[in-house]
Amino acid sequence: MAVDGAEPFLVADAVTLAYDSRTVSVGLDVGITEGEFTVILGPNACGKSTLLRALSRLIRPSSGRILLDGSEIHQLPSKELARRMGLLPQGAQAPEGITVGGLVARGRFPHQSLLRQWSEEDQSAVISALARTGMTDLVDRRLDELSGGQRQRVWIAMALAQETPILVFGLRCRVLPDPLTGSPMVLPAPPRD
Repeated sequence: MAVDGAEPFLVADAVTLAYDSRTVSVGLDVGITEGEFTVILGPNACGKSTLLRALSRLIRPSSGRILLDGSEIHQLPSKELARRMGLLPQGAQAPEGITVGGLVARGRFPHQSLLRQWSEEDQSAVISALARTGMTDLVDRRLDELSGGQRQRVWIAMALAQETPILVFGLRCRVLPDPLTGSPMVLPAPPRD
């Protein structure tokens, strides 16, 4: 499945999604190309969050398959998946007392191993993510001392620090940093229920 001449990096192929006996979508085909900004829009309860959960391996499709760069997503080891796809779900919870810098640094966890501990590359990724989201001056502040909008930007910075080809944001938000330029992009928030 080519999208505008490019092969998609993330593919849902004939996917059916369901919760217990309630089917949410049938035979869904989606192709997301690396470097593209894709937004999934729709009315409340149409399956947007369910699709995002399936694309990010939080739920298994009832049928069909989800591929990340040609590999079945459910066959990938978790750490490898985290190096290839960043996820920021709705309602993410931070450890109590964590600082802005501490949370953003957690985005680098997939790049760590026994043989590869914290590096200058990790530090640079965190500094860049903080700058792109306008959070540099708050690096030492505790997350629980921030406004809701500031906390949301810190979570986005953590996902950006992960430096993955795909970022999945399950957020209701008004402003996101453009993943290519770092400039703010203003997006309308969906109406509240």
